[in-house]
Amino acid sequence: MVLRDIGLRSDPDLHGRAYAFLDTFSGLSGWAKSGSRVTIGSTTKSFSDQSHYKSVQIPAEESSVLVNNGLQFELFDRRRSSAIKSLSKSSVAEWCTPPVPKSSPYSGLHHFVSGTQHTPNEVIACQADCPKEINLHEFIAFSSLRSGPRLHWLNIARELASPSLSFRLEEVHSLITQAAWQLGPLSDCVREWHIDLGISSFGNVLLRELESLLEKVKANWLEEVTGRTIGM
Repeated sequence: MVLRDIGLRSDPDLHGRAYAFLDTFSGLSGWAKSGSRVTIGSTTKSFSDQSHYKSVQIPAEESSVLVNNGLQFELFDRRRSSAIKSLSKSSVAEWCTPPVPKSSPYSGLHHFVSGTQHTPNEVIACQADCPKEINLHEFIAFSSLRSGPRLHWLNIARELASPSLSFRLEEVHSLITQAAWQLGPLSDCVREWHIDLGISSFGNVLLRELESLLEKVKANWLEEVTGRTIGM
């Protein structure tokens, strides 16, 4: 239920009919728990539960008496009356990505916040999509920060020293938060997206840039979001 309702919440229901469930099929009902919402159902009928297979005329072939089961089982959601074809794509990533308000000029750039598969060349090719409220340098910096998950922290350190990003904006805060907090895959007990944080020389550079940014904005009350980003 978690994998279906949360991990696949945007997937449409695959409406269909299940002719038999484990707890209603005569051959298995004695061992199956009844009333489960997500269970195993068959889209075909059992030969033993169909009246025209109950009696066989003699003489008869063995194959007409000892018939196959006839059931074709798959996961089925009783509440939704829907088959569940695959749970392998179930993911909570959609729930864990900070939303961008539709009224924001950055709303069309949200996929650059939630994903890491876009390349720098793709960002350059999308320059024509730059909203008029955002200058081109910020568009490229914003869209490229998560271009390649192993480059996240290097890009963050670079942008801290660059005037391209408007750190006072919530959208930029969401971008950097997502890059810093998304764990990424585990490889040999190491979170490879964050391996740079284990390098002391890089850590010192990152801390110096954060300190420098804080020094620039500490007297400006309009930079509250920047302060939150530095703290995060």
